[in-house]
Amino acid sequence: MRWLYIYLTALSVFYFAHLPLHIAISKIGIPNEVGFISLVAITLMLYFLRLLEGKEHDVSVKLRCVLYSLPFSMYAGISYFVSGDYLNDIQNVLVLCFVNPVFIFFGVISSNHKNRVYFATIILASMYFIFITYLKLTGQLVTPKGQAFLNIFDSGNEYQNIGIFMGLFIVLMTAKLIKTPFILQLPLLLIILASFYYMLLVGCRSAIVSLVFVLLFWWLYGGRIYRYYITASICFLGVVLSWLLDLSWIKLVAHSNFLAVSRFMVLANDNDASSREFLFSKAIELFTLNIENILLGAGINYYPIYIGEHKVGYYPHNIILELLAEFGTIGTLFFMIPIGYLLIKRYVALGAIVGKNDVEKTAFFIFFYLFIINMFTGGLRASWMIVFFLFLLYPQDSDVGKKNQYTYSIKNLPKIWRH
Repeated sequence: MRWLYIYLTALSVFYFAHLPLHIAISKIGIPNEVGFISLVAITLMLYFLRLLEGKEHDVSVKLRCVLYSLPFSMYAGISYFVSGDYLNDIQNVLVLCFVNPVFIFFGVISSNHKNRVYFATIILASMYFIFITYLKLTGQLVTPKGQAFLNIFDSGNEYQNIGIFMGLFIVLMTAKLIKTPFILQLPLLLIILASFYYMLLVGCRSAIVSLVFVLLFWWLYGGRIYRYYITASICFLGVVLSWLLDLSWIKLVAHSNFLAVSRFMVLANDNDASSREFLFSKAIELFTLNIENILLGAGINYYPIYIGEHKVGYYPHNIILELLAEFGTIGTLFFMIPIGYLLIKRYVALGAIVGKNDVEKTAFFIFFYLFIINMFTGGLRASWMIVFFLFLLYPQDSDVGKKNQYTYSIKNLPKIWRH
Protein backbone atom coordinates (compact mmCIF):
# COMPACT_ATOMS: atom_id res chain seq x y z
CA MET A 1 0.00 0.00 0.00
CA ARG A 2 2.91 2.39 0.62
CA TRP A 3 3.56 2.67 -3.12
CA LEU A 4 -0.09 3.00 -4.05
CA TYR A 5 0.32 6.69 -4.86
CA ILE A 6 2.89 5.84 -7.55
CA TYR A 7 0.51 3.48 -9.32
CA LEU A 8 -2.34 5.99 -8.98
CA THR A 9 -0.03 8.59 -10.50
CA ALA A 10 0.46 6.36 -13.56
CA LEU A 11 -3.31 5.89 -13.83
CA SER A 12 -3.75 9.67 -13.64
CA VAL A 13 -1.20 10.24 -16.41
CA PHE A 14 -2.92 7.80 -18.77
CA TYR A 15 -6.48 8.43 -17.60
CA PHE A 16 -7.78 10.05 -20.79
CA ALA A 17 -5.29 8.47 -23.19
CA HIS A 18 -5.79 4.83 -22.17
CA LEU A 19 -8.98 3.78 -23.95
CA PRO A 20 -9.75 0.59 -21.95
CA LEU A 21 -9.48 2.54 -18.69
CA HIS A 22 -11.37 5.49 -20.17
CA ILE A 23 -14.26 3.35 -21.41
CA ALA A 24 -14.41 1.17 -18.27
CA ILE A 25 -14.86 4.24 -16.08
CA SER A 26 -17.49 5.59 -18.47
CA LYS A 27 -19.39 2.28 -18.20
CA ILE A 28 -19.45 2.64 -14.42
CA GLY A 29 -21.24 5.92 -14.89
CA ILE A 30 -18.61 8.21 -13.40
CA PRO A 31 -18.19 11.42 -15.46
CA ASN A 32 -14.69 11.48 -16.91
CA GLU A 33 -13.73 14.82 -15.37
CA VAL A 34 -15.00 13.76 -11.94
CA GLY A 35 -13.02 10.51 -12.10
CA PHE A 36 -9.87 12.33 -13.19
CA ILE A 37 -10.07 15.01 -10.48
CA SER A 38 -10.85 12.39 -7.81
CA LEU A 39 -7.89 10.24 -8.85
CA VAL A 40 -5.51 13.22 -8.81
CA ALA A 41 -6.85 14.37 -5.42
CA ILE A 42 -6.42 10.92 -3.84
CA THR A 43 -2.88 10.66 -5.24
CA LEU A 44 -1.92 14.06 -3.80
CA MET A 45 -3.43 13.16 -0.43
CA LEU A 46 -1.47 9.88 -0.24
CA TYR A 47 1.76 11.66 -1.14
CA PHE A 48 1.34 14.39 1.47
CA LEU A 49 0.61 11.73 4.09
CA ARG A 50 3.99 10.17 3.27
CA LEU A 51 5.57 13.63 3.42
CA LEU A 52 4.18 14.27 6.89
CA GLU A 53 5.46 10.87 8.01
CA GLY A 54 8.97 11.89 6.92
CA LYS A 55 9.24 9.24 4.19
CA GLU A 56 10.08 11.51 1.28
CA HIS A 57 13.51 13.00 0.50
CA ASP A 58 14.97 16.05 -1.23
CA VAL A 59 11.56 17.69 -1.36
CA SER A 60 12.56 21.33 -1.62
CA VAL A 61 14.88 20.78 -4.58
CA LYS A 62 12.15 18.85 -6.40
CA LEU A 63 9.60 21.55 -5.69
CA ARG A 64 11.80 24.03 -7.55
CA CYS A 65 10.80 22.30 -10.79
CA VAL A 66 7.19 23.11 -9.97
CA LEU A 67 7.99 26.67 -8.93
CA TYR A 68 9.99 27.26 -12.11
CA SER A 69 6.95 26.16 -14.14
CA LEU A 70 4.71 28.82 -12.60
CA PRO A 71 5.88 31.75 -14.80
CA PHE A 72 4.60 29.97 -17.90
CA SER A 73 1.33 29.02 -16.19
CA MET A 74 0.83 32.65 -15.20
CA TYR A 75 1.75 33.78 -18.73
CA ALA A 76 -0.80 31.36 -20.22
CA GLY A 77 -3.48 32.65 -17.85
CA ILE A 78 -2.71 36.28 -18.68
CA SER A 79 -2.76 35.44 -22.41
CA TYR A 80 -6.20 33.89 -21.99
CA PHE A 81 -7.70 36.85 -20.15
CA VAL A 82 -6.05 39.51 -22.34
CA SER A 83 -6.68 37.85 -25.71
CA GLY A 84 -10.13 36.56 -24.90
CA ASP A 85 -11.79 33.19 -25.28
CA TYR A 86 -11.55 32.72 -29.04
CA LEU A 87 -13.15 29.26 -29.11
CA ASN A 88 -15.42 29.43 -26.07
CA ASP A 89 -13.24 26.64 -24.69
CA ILE A 90 -11.37 26.75 -21.42
CA GLN A 91 -9.60 23.37 -21.49
CA ASN A 92 -6.28 24.66 -22.85
CA VAL A 93 -5.89 27.28 -20.13
CA LEU A 94 -6.96 24.82 -17.41
CA VAL A 95 -4.38 22.30 -18.59
CA LEU A 96 -1.55 24.83 -18.84
CA CYS A 97 -2.32 26.72 -15.62
CA PHE A 98 -3.42 23.93 -13.29
CA VAL A 99 -3.13 20.38 -14.66
CA ASN A 100 0.44 20.52 -16.01
CA PRO A 101 1.95 21.93 -12.77
CA VAL A 102 0.32 19.04 -10.89
CA PHE A 103 1.86 16.52 -13.29
CA ILE A 104 5.24 18.25 -13.07
CA PHE A 105 4.95 17.63 -9.33
CA PHE A 106 3.88 14.01 -9.96
CA GLY A 107 6.87 13.54 -12.25
CA VAL A 108 9.47 14.73 -9.77
CA ILE A 109 7.97 12.85 -6.79
CA SER A 110 7.87 9.66 -8.89
CA SER A 111 11.48 10.06 -9.99
CA ASN A 112 12.76 7.89 -7.12
CA HIS A 113 10.39 5.12 -8.16
CA LYS A 114 10.94 4.97 -11.91
CA ASN A 115 10.78 1.17 -12.05
CA ARG A 116 7.32 1.21 -10.50
CA VAL A 117 6.17 3.72 -13.09
CA TYR A 118 7.62 1.46 -15.81
CA PHE A 119 5.79 -1.54 -14.35
CA ALA A 120 2.45 0.30 -14.31
CA THR A 121 3.01 1.50 -17.88
CA ILE A 122 3.82 -2.03 -19.07
CA ILE A 123 0.60 -3.34 -17.50
CA LEU A 124 -1.51 -0.63 -19.15
CA ALA A 125 0.21 -0.98 -22.55
CA SER A 126 -0.01 -4.78 -22.46
CA MET A 127 -3.82 -4.48 -22.45
CA TYR A 128 -3.60 -3.16 -26.00
CA PHE A 129 -1.26 -5.97 -27.01
CA ILE A 130 -3.56 -8.65 -25.55
CA PHE A 131 -6.75 -7.28 -27.12
CA ILE A 132 -5.21 -6.69 -30.55
CA THR A 133 -3.68 -10.19 -30.49
CA TYR A 134 -7.09 -11.63 -29.68
CA LEU A 135 -8.76 -9.72 -32.50
CA LYS A 136 -6.04 -10.69 -34.94
CA LEU A 137 -6.33 -14.38 -34.06
CA THR A 138 -10.12 -14.30 -34.32
CA GLY A 139 -10.09 -12.43 -37.64
CA GLN A 140 -11.76 -9.30 -36.27
CA LEU A 141 -8.83 -6.97 -36.93
CA VAL A 142 -9.42 -5.94 -40.54
CA THR A 143 -6.99 -3.58 -42.25
CA PRO A 144 -7.76 -3.30 -45.96
CA LYS A 145 -5.66 -0.77 -47.83
CA GLY A 146 -6.93 2.76 -47.53
CA GLN A 147 -9.57 2.01 -44.90
CA ALA A 148 -9.61 2.41 -41.15
CA PHE A 149 -9.19 -0.79 -39.19
CA LEU A 150 -11.74 -2.22 -36.78
CA ASN A 151 -10.29 -1.20 -33.43
CA ILE A 152 -10.81 -3.01 -30.17
CA PHE A 153 -13.04 -0.36 -28.61
CA ASP A 154 -15.58 0.22 -31.40
CA SER A 155 -15.20 3.95 -30.83
CA GLY A 156 -13.90 5.13 -34.16
CA ASN A 157 -10.49 5.24 -35.81
CA GLU A 158 -8.11 5.27 -32.83
CA TYR A 159 -4.97 4.14 -34.63
CA GLN A 160 -2.75 6.86 -33.13
CA ASN A 161 -3.78 5.97 -29.60
CA ILE A 162 -3.01 2.28 -30.12
CA GLY A 163 0.22 3.14 -31.89
CA ILE A 164 1.48 5.28 -28.99
CA PHE A 165 0.89 2.51 -26.45
CA MET A 166 2.36 -0.19 -28.69
CA GLY A 167 5.47 1.98 -29.08
CA LEU A 168 5.71 2.50 -25.32
CA PHE A 169 5.36 -1.25 -24.89
CA ILE A 170 8.25 -1.88 -27.31
CA VAL A 171 10.51 0.70 -25.62
CA LEU A 172 9.92 -0.83 -22.18
CA MET A 173 10.21 -4.43 -23.45
CA THR A 174 13.50 -3.54 -25.15
CA ALA A 175 14.77 -2.18 -21.82
CA LYS A 176 13.71 -5.44 -20.13
CA LEU A 177 15.24 -7.63 -22.82
CA ILE A 178 18.84 -7.57 -21.62
CA LYS A 179 17.82 -8.29 -18.01
CA THR A 180 15.65 -11.24 -18.97
CA PRO A 181 17.05 -14.79 -18.52
CA PHE A 182 18.30 -16.16 -21.80
CA ILE A 183 15.58 -18.82 -22.03
CA LEU A 184 12.90 -16.07 -21.98
CA GLN A 185 14.58 -13.69 -24.41
CA LEU A 186 13.18 -15.34 -27.55
CA PRO A 187 9.52 -15.15 -26.35
CA LEU A 188 10.09 -11.53 -25.33
CA LEU A 189 11.63 -10.78 -28.73
CA LEU A 190 8.58 -12.34 -30.41
CA ILE A 191 6.32 -10.06 -28.35
CA ILE A 192 8.36 -7.04 -29.48
CA LEU A 193 8.12 -8.27 -33.07
CA ALA A 194 4.34 -8.74 -32.82
CA SER A 195 3.93 -5.27 -31.31
CA PHE A 196 5.78 -3.67 -34.20
CA TYR A 197 3.74 -5.76 -36.64
CA TYR A 198 0.56 -4.35 -35.09
CA MET A 199 1.93 -0.82 -35.44
CA LEU A 200 2.44 -1.46 -39.15
CA LEU A 201 -1.08 -2.83 -39.44
CA VAL A 202 -2.89 0.07 -37.81
CA GLY A 203 -1.08 2.82 -39.70
CA CYS A 204 0.35 4.96 -36.87
CA ARG A 205 3.08 6.84 -38.74
CA SER A 206 4.07 9.24 -35.96
CA ALA A 207 4.59 6.45 -33.43
CA ILE A 208 6.60 4.39 -35.93
CA VAL A 209 8.86 7.32 -36.86
CA SER A 210 9.35 8.12 -33.17
CA LEU A 211 10.16 4.50 -32.34
CA VAL A 212 12.74 4.34 -35.15
CA PHE A 213 14.42 7.50 -33.81
CA VAL A 214 14.46 6.09 -30.27
CA LEU A 215 15.95 2.76 -31.32
CA LEU A 216 18.59 4.59 -33.40
CA PHE A 217 19.44 6.87 -30.48
CA TRP A 218 19.46 3.88 -28.13
CA TRP A 219 21.79 2.05 -30.50
CA LEU A 220 24.17 5.02 -30.48
CA TYR A 221 24.10 5.90 -26.78
CA GLY A 222 22.70 2.89 -24.95
CA GLY A 223 25.99 1.03 -24.73
CA ARG A 224 27.42 -2.09 -26.32
CA ILE A 225 24.89 -4.53 -24.89
CA TYR A 226 21.91 -2.52 -26.18
CA ARG A 227 23.63 -2.13 -29.54
CA TYR A 228 23.95 -5.89 -29.80
CA TYR A 229 20.33 -6.61 -28.84
CA ILE A 230 18.80 -3.91 -31.03
CA THR A 231 20.85 -5.03 -34.05
CA ALA A 232 19.89 -8.66 -33.44
CA SER A 233 16.24 -7.69 -33.00
CA ILE A 234 16.13 -5.73 -36.25
CA CYS A 235 17.73 -8.60 -38.16
CA PHE A 236 15.34 -11.07 -36.57
CA LEU A 237 12.41 -8.80 -37.43
CA GLY A 238 13.45 -8.66 -41.07
CA VAL A 239 13.92 -12.42 -41.37
CA VAL A 240 10.61 -13.26 -39.70
CA LEU A 241 8.57 -10.70 -41.64
CA SER A 242 10.11 -11.89 -44.91
CA TRP A 243 9.33 -15.50 -44.02
CA LEU A 244 5.77 -14.79 -42.87
CA LEU A 245 4.89 -12.75 -45.92
CA ASP A 246 7.02 -14.67 -48.43
CA LEU A 247 8.03 -11.32 -49.91
CA SER A 248 11.17 -9.54 -50.89
CA TRP A 249 11.82 -6.22 -49.14
CA ILE A 250 10.72 -4.36 -52.27
CA LYS A 251 7.37 -6.15 -52.29
CA LEU A 252 7.05 -5.67 -48.54
CA VAL A 253 7.06 -1.89 -49.00
CA ALA A 254 4.07 -2.13 -51.30
CA HIS A 255 2.20 -4.78 -49.30
CA SER A 256 -1.43 -3.71 -49.06
CA ASN A 257 -2.07 -5.12 -45.58
CA PHE A 258 0.26 -2.63 -43.95
CA LEU A 259 -1.79 0.52 -43.54
CA ALA A 260 1.25 2.35 -42.14
CA VAL A 261 3.27 1.60 -45.28
CA SER A 262 0.38 2.77 -47.47
CA ARG A 263 0.19 6.03 -45.54
CA PHE A 264 3.96 6.55 -45.83
CA MET A 265 3.70 5.94 -49.57
CA VAL A 266 1.11 8.72 -49.78
CA LEU A 267 3.66 11.11 -48.30
CA ALA A 268 6.33 9.85 -50.68
CA ASN A 269 4.05 10.73 -53.58
CA ASP A 270 3.84 14.35 -52.32
CA ASN A 271 0.26 13.97 -51.19
CA ASP A 272 -0.08 15.71 -47.82
CA ALA A 273 -3.30 13.90 -46.90
CA SER A 274 -2.84 14.60 -43.18
CA SER A 275 -2.27 18.33 -43.87
CA ARG A 276 0.90 18.42 -41.75
CA GLU A 277 2.73 20.63 -44.23
CA PHE A 278 -0.19 23.08 -44.22
CA LEU A 279 -0.54 23.03 -40.41
CA PHE A 280 3.19 23.51 -39.81
CA SER A 281 3.54 26.30 -42.35
CA LYS A 282 0.52 28.17 -40.97
CA ALA A 283 1.96 28.01 -37.44
CA ILE A 284 5.26 29.48 -38.67
CA GLU A 285 3.34 32.09 -40.66
CA LEU A 286 1.31 33.10 -37.59
CA PHE A 287 4.43 33.29 -35.41
CA THR A 288 6.27 35.56 -37.87
CA LEU A 289 3.23 37.66 -38.80
CA ASN A 290 4.42 40.69 -36.81
CA ILE A 291 6.82 41.65 -34.02
CA GLU A 292 4.08 41.33 -31.41
CA ASN A 293 3.43 37.71 -32.37
CA ILE A 294 7.15 36.96 -32.42
CA LEU A 295 7.56 38.28 -28.88
CA LEU A 296 4.21 37.58 -27.20
CA GLY A 297 2.37 35.18 -29.49
CA ALA A 298 -1.07 35.48 -31.07
CA GLY A 299 -2.88 34.32 -27.92
CA ILE A 300 -4.13 31.02 -26.58
CA ASN A 301 -6.56 29.21 -28.92
CA TYR A 302 -5.99 31.73 -31.75
CA TYR A 303 -4.39 29.28 -34.20
CA PRO A 304 -7.72 27.67 -35.31
CA ILE A 305 -9.14 31.14 -35.92
CA TYR A 306 -6.13 32.05 -38.06
CA ILE A 307 -6.59 29.06 -40.39
CA GLY A 308 -10.34 29.68 -40.66
CA GLU A 309 -11.54 26.89 -38.36
CA HIS A 310 -13.52 28.24 -35.42
CA LYS A 311 -13.62 25.03 -33.41
CA VAL A 312 -11.58 22.80 -31.12
CA GLY A 313 -9.41 20.13 -32.74
CA TYR A 314 -7.38 22.27 -35.14
CA TYR A 315 -3.84 22.83 -33.91
CA PRO A 316 -0.35 22.76 -35.48
CA HIS A 317 0.28 19.09 -34.53
CA ASN A 318 3.69 20.19 -33.32
CA ILE A 319 3.99 21.26 -29.69
CA ILE A 320 6.95 23.61 -30.28
CA LEU A 321 5.25 25.39 -33.19
CA GLU A 322 2.07 25.70 -31.12
CA LEU A 323 4.05 27.33 -28.31
CA LEU A 324 5.71 29.77 -30.68
CA ALA A 325 2.51 30.64 -32.59
CA GLU A 326 0.27 31.22 -29.58
CA PHE A 327 2.73 32.25 -26.84
CA GLY A 328 5.63 33.76 -28.77
CA THR A 329 9.31 33.74 -27.90
CA ILE A 330 8.75 34.98 -24.35
CA GLY A 331 6.14 32.35 -23.55
CA THR A 332 8.28 29.60 -25.07
CA LEU A 333 11.26 30.70 -22.97
CA PHE A 334 9.09 30.61 -19.84
CA PHE A 335 8.06 27.08 -20.82
CA MET A 336 11.73 26.10 -21.17
CA ILE A 337 12.88 27.40 -17.74
CA PRO A 338 12.01 24.30 -15.69
CA ILE A 339 13.22 22.08 -18.52
CA GLY A 340 16.60 23.81 -18.49
CA TYR A 341 16.84 23.46 -14.72
CA LEU A 342 15.93 19.78 -14.95
CA LEU A 343 18.48 18.98 -17.68
CA ILE A 344 21.26 20.81 -15.83
CA LYS A 345 20.36 18.93 -12.66
CA ARG A 346 20.41 15.66 -14.58
CA TYR A 347 23.77 16.39 -16.20
CA VAL A 348 25.38 17.36 -12.88
CA ALA A 349 24.00 14.32 -11.04
CA LEU A 350 24.46 11.68 -13.75
CA GLY A 351 27.30 13.05 -15.84
CA ALA A 352 25.13 12.77 -18.96
CA ILE A 353 21.62 13.87 -19.84
CA VAL A 354 20.87 10.41 -21.25
CA GLY A 355 21.97 8.79 -17.99
CA LYS A 356 24.54 6.18 -17.07
CA ASN A 357 22.37 3.31 -15.75
CA ASP A 358 19.53 1.35 -17.33
CA VAL A 359 16.81 2.93 -15.19
CA GLU A 360 17.76 6.49 -16.14
CA LYS A 361 18.38 5.62 -19.79
CA THR A 362 14.91 4.07 -20.02
CA ALA A 363 13.37 7.25 -18.59
CA PHE A 364 15.19 9.33 -21.18
CA PHE A 365 14.16 7.14 -24.10
CA ILE A 366 10.49 7.09 -23.03
CA PHE A 367 10.52 10.88 -22.95
CA PHE A 368 12.38 11.04 -26.27
CA TYR A 369 9.77 8.73 -27.84
CA LEU A 370 6.88 10.92 -26.65
CA PHE A 371 8.71 14.11 -27.66
CA ILE A 372 9.14 12.97 -31.27
CA ILE A 373 5.45 12.01 -31.39
CA ASN A 374 4.53 15.47 -30.12
CA MET A 375 6.54 16.99 -32.95
CA PHE A 376 4.15 15.38 -35.46
CA THR A 377 0.82 14.98 -33.73
CA GLY A 378 0.86 16.35 -30.18
CA GLY A 379 -0.53 19.56 -28.77
CA LEU A 380 -0.74 21.56 -25.56
CA ARG A 381 -4.37 20.62 -24.99
CA ALA A 382 -3.40 17.19 -23.66
CA SER A 383 0.25 17.78 -22.77
CA TRP A 384 0.30 16.43 -19.21
CA MET A 385 1.59 13.00 -20.35
CA ILE A 386 4.75 14.34 -21.96
CA VAL A 387 5.14 16.84 -19.09
CA PHE A 388 4.99 13.99 -16.56
CA PHE A 389 7.60 11.88 -18.37
CA LEU A 390 9.80 14.93 -18.88
CA PHE A 391 9.98 15.58 -15.14
CA LEU A 392 10.27 11.89 -14.37
CA LEU A 393 13.78 12.49 -15.75
CA TYR A 394 14.68 14.13 -12.44
CA PRO A 395 17.62 12.00 -11.16
CA GLN A 396 16.99 9.58 -8.34
CA ASP A 397 18.17 10.62 -4.88
CA SER A 398 20.83 7.92 -4.93
CA ASP A 399 22.33 9.59 -7.99
CA VAL A 400 22.20 13.15 -6.67
CA GLY A 401 24.53 12.35 -3.78
CA LYS A 402 24.14 11.80 -0.07
CA LYS A 403 25.20 15.34 0.82
CA ASN A 404 22.11 16.73 -0.94
CA GLN A 405 19.62 14.39 0.70
CA TYR A 406 17.38 15.57 3.51
CA THR A 407 14.46 13.93 5.22
CA TYR A 408 11.49 16.11 6.01
CA SER A 409 8.77 15.62 8.55
CA ILE A 410 6.13 17.84 10.12
CA LYS A 411 8.75 19.03 12.63
CA ASN A 412 11.16 20.56 10.16
CA LEU A 413 8.97 21.64 7.24
CA PRO A 414 10.11 25.32 7.63
CA LYS A 415 13.68 24.18 6.86
CA ILE A 416 12.57 23.19 3.37
CA TRP A 417 12.42 26.78 2.24
CA ARG A 418 15.84 27.65 3.77
CA HIS A 419 17.60 24.88 1.91
